[in-house]
Amino acid sequence: RAEMNLGLSQSRATSILNELQRRRVLTSSYVANGYGEADPIADNETEEGREKNRRIEFRLLDTHQHDHPEGTDHE
Repeated sequence: RAEMNLGLSQSRATSILNELQRRRVLTSSYVANGYGEADPIADNETEEGREKNRRIEFRLLDTHQHDHPEGTDHE
């Protein structure tokens, strides 16, 4: 069951990314990750909890903090 849910989760994430691309959103810096049962925000023992866990999240990451590792030339 866990393997099936992970596959379903990854498919959902990929579908969202594909839809964004279809709408001409620049997605070159986006990553689609499915987590299956690994990162719930609610109780999976109830239908309401399972519905809350069927979600997508967008996280804005600071991509500039790792551009120049310490000790390297910043020019």
